[in-house]
Amino acid sequence: SALETLGGEAALAIENARLYREAIEKAKFEQELKVAAAFQQALLPVPNRTGAFFTTAAVSIPCRAIGGDFFDYAQLAGSRSDLDFGFIIGDVTGKGAAAALLAAAMLGMFSAEATHRQSAASLIAELNRGLCSRTIESRFLTAFYGILGRDGSLAYSNAGHNAPVLVTKAGMARLEKGGVVLGVFEDAAFEQ
Repeated sequence: SALETLGGEAALAIENARLYREAIEKAKFEQELKVAAAFQQALLPVPNRTGAFFTTAAVSIPCRAIGGDFFDYAQLAGSRSDLDFGFIIGDVTGKGAAAALLAAAMLGMFSAEATHRQSAASLIAELNRGLCSRTIESRFLTAFYGILGRDGSLAYSNAGHNAPVLVTKAGMARLEKGGVVLGVFEDAAFEQ
């Protein structure tokens, strides 16, 4: 009887220690997710931006603590002064940490390439080649890249993203021209 009581108390102590360890590990994981979420938000640009001929407003709210949605802006350099402001929105397949990592990689590629590309289609094609050159299985993303000109023109390429709607005095238009999702076919062609 005393041995049974001692055995029961030992089993209870072991179970309590296991539950305590799990609670500590869960708290550490939740803290890491909070840090990752703050880091992911810090990678995104200032959401409200005003230029000489445009104003932006954007927000990214992930489904979970972190996710694969992203957006970014680029001041464009080059010989054509009418191609002045570029912007990208995108969504990585899946959710969570893997999607967030791929979104961060895409933001890096976009930052490196956007100021050097003269067309929306050439930038989307380069992002696609960059993504395909990495060995990331079953990870694709959709993206929409637009270039807003000082004259009010909009050049764009849509890589499988939900088509944004352009609203003008003349009416509304879905911006669908482009190509397939990124990361599937390395030599995919994209329209502008």
